[in-house]
Amino acid sequence: AVPDAADTPAAAPSPYLFVLSGDHDETAPNADFITVIDADPASPGYGSIVATTPIGTSAGMPHHAEFDMPAEGRSLFANAFAAGRSVLIDLDDPRNPRIERMVDSVPGYRQPHSFWRHPDGRVVGTLQFGNGKDPGDRGGLALFSADGKLLKVTSAADSAFPAARLRVYAIDGSTETDR
Repeated sequence: AVPDAADTPAAAPSPYLFVLSGDHDETAPNADFITVIDADPASPGYGSIVATTPIGTSAGMPHHAEFDMPAEGRSLFANAFAAGRSVLIDLDDPRNPRIERMVDSVPGYRQPHSFWRHPDGRVVGTLQFGNGKDPGDRGGLALFSADGKLLKVTSAADSAFPAARLRVYAIDGSTETDR
C-alpha cells in the first residue's frame, strides 16, 4: 500500500538554498557555478552566500538539476545546457560543495536537459537533440548509474512520424508503473 501523504512526516526544510548560476559575461574560465545561500530565517547570515564552486564550464547556460535532492551519499545531477554537459555535484557538506565528476556526453545525442532519479539511485536524463545527422534531429532518454555512468539510451523516434522534430524536454517518473 502507498502511504497517505498525511501519514508521511514532512522533512525538515534545508537551511541552504542551492542555485545553479553563471557569470553574466560568460567569458571567464569556470564561469558557471553552484551557489549555496543561507536560507535559515533564524540565522544571522540569512540570505548571504555561503559558498560558490565552479562546475567546470563557461557559457554553459546552467539550466536544470534534479527536482528533488538525492539521498545522502549521492550527488546531484545538473547540467550546463549550452555546453552540452552534465555534472554531478556532491552536496553532503553543503557549506563546501564539490564537483564529483563531469558526466560524459551521450553518443549520438546532445543537450542533456532534465533528470529524474529512480528510488534505486539510477537517473533518467532527457536529451533534447540527436547528433544532427538524422531527419528531425530527434532527442531521447538516457539511463545513468548513480555515479553518472551511461547504462542505456533510447531515441524518441516514432516510425509513424519519421522526420518529426521530437524533443524530450522534462521527465516525471512513476515507480508504481516503472515508467
